[in-house]
Amino acid sequence: MTNQEIMTVFCDWIDKTICQKFMLKVPDDEENGEEYHVQFAHPSVFPYFVPPEYTGVDVQRVPSICVQFLETEDQFEGASVGKKTIPVRLVLTTWNPGDHVVFDPHEDPEQLGGVAYTVDNSEYERKVDGWKDVLNLIDAILREIFAEEIIEGIRADLKSVKYGLFKDEEDNLLFMYPYWAGYIDFKVTMGAPRLAPSKYDDIL
Repeated sequence: MTNQEIMTVFCDWIDKTICQKFMLKVPDDEENGEEYHVQFAHPSVFPYFVPPEYTGVDVQRVPSICVQFLETEDQFEGASVGKKTIPVRLVLTTWNPGDHVVFDPHEDPEQLGGVAYTVDNSEYERKVDGWKDVLNLIDAILREIFAEEIIEGIRADLKSVKYGLFKDEEDNLLFMYPYWAGYIDFKVTMGAPRLAPSKYDDIL
């Protein structure tokens, strides 16, 4: 399995197993008060980078989970098949300015996320506890990884898992209200077949 294929497998698994179970608030920075009309959607999944707005790529950037592979290492000790180790970082980003009274959820293909809600904006209360969305995502992802452990031949190494909210340069929790961001760091391993030199392609 190539590195690109591994990334595709992992992103598809995150989308199917995690993102489709969550409906989170979609940013509306133009209206952030009593008139704010709440919308919900499943988190998007991105490999390596969330496309910046200046790229012109039309995607839902938040809520999202960004899958990043860091410094992949292939180890061979004379064997034709070695071991591939990939440190993985999941970057979780949400947006939540406060509480809304939301009721009567029902399917509506015309709405973002395919679900419409009735919202009582008069009961909107500004809060700074949107970090709960990030921690709920972290808990859900860890539960699924620990339960499955092997994802299409990719084994999650769960001996060392780190997670939390991001910190600033002074080691304080990063406060970006109404945006919230956290991470999960762990490793995955799998077999790594030796690649044949290209000069042998014609005779293999």
